[in-house]
Amino acid sequence: MGSEMCIRDRFKQARENSPCIIFVDEIDAVGRQRGSGTGGGHDEREQTLNQLLVEMDGFGDREGVILIAATNRPDILDPALLRPGRFDRQIPVTNPDLAGREMILNVHAKGKPLGPDVDLKSLAKRTAGMSGADLANVLNEAALLTARIGGNVITADALEEASDRVIGGPRRSSKIISEKEKKVTAYHEGGHTLAAWALKDIERVYKVTILARGRTGGHAMTAAEDDKGMYNRDELFARLVFAMGGRAAEELVFGEPTTGASADIEQATKIARGMVMEYGMSSVLGTVKYGDEDGDPFARAMGGGSLDYSPAVAETIDREVHELIDVAHQRAYSILAENRDYLDTLASKLLEKETLRRGDLEAIFDGIEPAGSGLELVDARFPRQPGREPVKTPVELAEERGEEPPKKFSLLEASQQARARRQAQREAELNQRWMPQDQAGAPANGSTRWQPGQPSQPVPPAQVPPQAQGQNQPRYDGPQPPADWSFTGDGRVQQQPAQPQPQPQPHPQHPNQHPGQAQYPVNPAQRPAPQQAPPTEVIGFRLPENEQPDHVWDDRAEDMKKSGEKATGQQDSGEQAPRADAAGVAEPTLREGSEPTEQLPRPDTDHDARHRRPEHE
Repeated sequence: MGSEMCIRDRFKQARENSPCIIFVDEIDAVGRQRGSGTGGGHDEREQTLNQLLVEMDGFGDREGVILIAATNRPDILDPALLRPGRFDRQIPVTNPDLAGREMILNVHAKGKPLGPDVDLKSLAKRTAGMSGADLANVLNEAALLTARIGGNVITADALEEASDRVIGGPRRSSKIISEKEKKVTAYHEGGHTLAAWALKDIERVYKVTILARGRTGGHAMTAAEDDKGMYNRDELFARLVFAMGGRAAEELVFGEPTTGASADIEQATKIARGMVMEYGMSSVLGTVKYGDEDGDPFARAMGGGSLDYSPAVAETIDREVHELIDVAHQRAYSILAENRDYLDTLASKLLEKETLRRGDLEAIFDGIEPAGSGLELVDARFPRQPGREPVKTPVELAEERGEEPPKKFSLLEASQQARARRQAQREAELNQRWMPQDQAGAPANGSTRWQPGQPSQPVPPAQVPPQAQGQNQPRYDGPQPPADWSFTGDGRVQQQPAQPQPQPQPHPQHPNQHPGQAQYPVNPAQRPAPQQAPPTEVIGFRLPENEQPDHVWDDRAEDMKKSGEKATGQQDSGEQAPRADAAGVAEPTLREGSEPTEQLPRPDTDHDARHRRPEHE
């Protein structure tokens, strides 16, 4: 009863203070589907939901109350809550795309000193899948790394280390790893990298490392060139090959698998089940969606409910999933066997530098030509029509003609422009209504009265001859005003006493020069040059020397190549890189009489690795 009374009071208060907005955060706490609790219809939560539905139905046309709610579980809300008339609009808020991530990074980077080598657009490309909170955490972590060494700018290395910390957790530098385990990890991550590099249906690996972070022993990270919303069968299969590359490398080199591929197997199983059960990419099961269960969703979570397919279909699903993963496993093994020399070179380089980036990987894999997946068609009855190509988009046609691509239509911008045009039209009509017909002088009707739209001009006093003064002047009883007293409209000309004008005094050093000329010389070259502040030394976080890339890769090279510009790396900026100490961080330059900055220890606590791609644990 307490929750019901609270709902009723809140809506009553909102009506009394209308127009008003009611915001309900985590509405799934009270708006969960009815019948899913243990108390039936007498459950307090259901009673609260019923009262909320009653209050939402009681809204009138002119009550001026708007209800807004937020939830992370829209799938468990009661259908009566989502029908039209209650919540009319559902706005999904997903993770930001590339443009959104760049804008979020620019917002959180305000007030933070960024180094000359920082490129937020490149950082946005490498942080696909992160939310706004994750991006803010990346910049905050970079600021903390810079503050710990007493730096004054946030460098690209600080952002790189901060993004790795957000994804995988802090470095486990205190962990003792045997030489054999290092070697296995190097080949495992090298298998992931080489398997992805030899396929053309997956993004190139941006960075591979064997440094232990959080619960992982290393990871290989791909960088998406753009935000994709759809994947075909070959692209999903390429991700299966990428996931099984680590396990295949362990079997190829050492002849025995390890437990390091547990996360890879989990990821591969999830992708394969989605291909078979949701996307209709199985030649045996066809274009049928499997996986929906009848009954209460909370009962299904506890093992209840019933499947909408037979046990025979379930067996077929398991067989198809196993076959997909097995084919991807074989494909990864064959790729690594054919390119064993590249795999050995990559593993030795990883053991030496521990972290390799895109530029170094481009140099190592020079000569590998990516190939297709080689999968058969899902159904031979539906092949691609030969001799016919799809039509081209307006952007592609504009690029072929060398024209500027058409601007993307935005309903919000169009609405704002239409509103601005209507407002300007109303203002023009209003001004036309109040303006006089004759702009040069008096109105066309000959009236001397003030007309709306005419600027108010002061009327000079009439020049009355001295002999006519006082003939038609009003007279008042009582004491007479002074002779020099006047009022508006008396017709008398006020004579102001002449005031002597100050004469400019010549400059004592230049007798024939105007006094103001000394302050403003005619020749701008005579002005004194402004004093420039001494340059400030750039001090920032720097990764260890063994993790610095030998070949700098600029991810803007493709965009510059399209526009005809020359792409340059970070090394062409002309800025001197901060000096690094033995721990891999930059130190400020110590002057005489100064004390060294205390190096704070790095935390070694384990955290869950979020947004992980298939990686070695």
